[in-house]
Amino acid sequence: MIKRLLVLPLTASVSLLAQNLSGTFQCQSLAIGVATGPASYSVGFTTPSAISSRNPQLPLNGEFEYAPGNAYQYLSYWVMYQGGTPIDLGIVGFGGNSLLADSDANGIPNFAERTLPANVVATLVAISDIDGGSDAGTITLTRNAGQVSGNSVTRFNSGAVFSGTWMLPHMDVAGTYDRGQRSFRFRTSSSYFSPGTMTGTYIIDSEDSVTMANIVFQLDSGPRLISTPVTFTRFGKTYRCIVEFVDGNPVDTNYPDFRRWTLQLIDPADSDGDGVPDFSDSTPAGPPPVVTSNPVGVVRTVGQAVTFTVAAAGSSPLSYQWRLDGTPIAGATAASYTIPSVTLADAGTYTAAVRNASGEVISKPAVLTVNPVTLPRLNLRRETNGRLTLSWTGAARLTWSSKLAGPFTPVAGAVSGYQTIPGVDAGFYRLEP
Repeated sequence: MIKRLLVLPLTASVSLLAQNLSGTFQCQSLAIGVATGPASYSVGFTTPSAISSRNPQLPLNGEFEYAPGNAYQYLSYWVMYQGGTPIDLGIVGFGGNSLLADSDANGIPNFAERTLPANVVATLVAISDIDGGSDAGTITLTRNAGQVSGNSVTRFNSGAVFSGTWMLPHMDVAGTYDRGQRSFRFRTSSSYFSPGTMTGTYIIDSEDSVTMANIVFQLDSGPRLISTPVTFTRFGKTYRCIVEFVDGNPVDTNYPDFRRWTLQLIDPADSDGDGVPDFSDSTPAGPPPVVTSNPVGVVRTVGQAVTFTVAAAGSSPLSYQWRLDGTPIAGATAASYTIPSVTLADAGTYTAAVRNASGEVISKPAVLTVNPVTLPRLNLRRETNGRLTLSWTGAARLTWSSKLAGPFTPVAGAVSGYQTIPGVDAGFYRLEP
């Protein structure tokens, strides 16, 4: 049986090496837990926009929404309880110059950077929605470097003191990107949030800019969220952007579930040492290889030999891997691949993958068609002199045996047209390869 495969499109494909990224995903807002005060008083918080416009910053209780440009940069809605019974509610905000410092200009103030310690005092005001009364004071936020939570103490001018904890809405990010496919896959992890996976594609705008379109954020125990297109700006080895995600549910819940979150990605790879990480470097280690001569398809018969050869140019060292129908062939790692004696199983499409430090290129396909061995027909003709003439075509050999079961031995010097003498040359004749 002859095995034939369709020839693949005659185009070479390129796939660059997958590389690692790490980073953080952090909201510009904050979360403050229930604060306890004198006697049996306590206060809980939730963002005002979650109440009024169904537009929360965080999928968390206790949110203080970041409000840039406002005199009180962080705003929330408060509910006062006495012994578990709500007795008052209203708006609360805090701010001040101590909260503004942002040394690395990443949109996250220094006091909210996990890697930095926090010890800030901000002015605070609370206004009641019930009687319109207000009270002012200060809030102190402390936290150790490396921690995502710390202590909060609010002191009102009236003398009341409320103590609680506060938290950075923070996730760690780690994953890979594929320069050939322009794709990425990141895992997020956190002590407070459900872990998830971010996937998508990107384009390199310049050495200092990368754009990701429609990042898909699938929480392990939650909805599937989709971002708007975002553009990262490079600061050294770090890429930063502010991104928001929505869950895509019907209109009444189609609000940003993650809004004003800073996504920071760090790429340590700089293959060519030019100071630009590979993530946005168009040619981090020179171009990938280029195939200069592709393997050629051939037809062979079972038992014959075949050799495929590829030639490529590019930065050394170059490595090779031959594939049959897309599957790597064990040990076939040279510029040429030889099969000394083909079988029907060797038929198929052969390609060579050539790789260097910048990536990989796949040669155009070469189809090997393998034909089975077909022996010619042995013709017998009786001559007028009583002799028998044996004729055939092709390069087969004439063999003879005194028994049908053999063994058969070649007839010396026999070519097509060989004659035998009945009675003298009696026996059995057949053709062999």
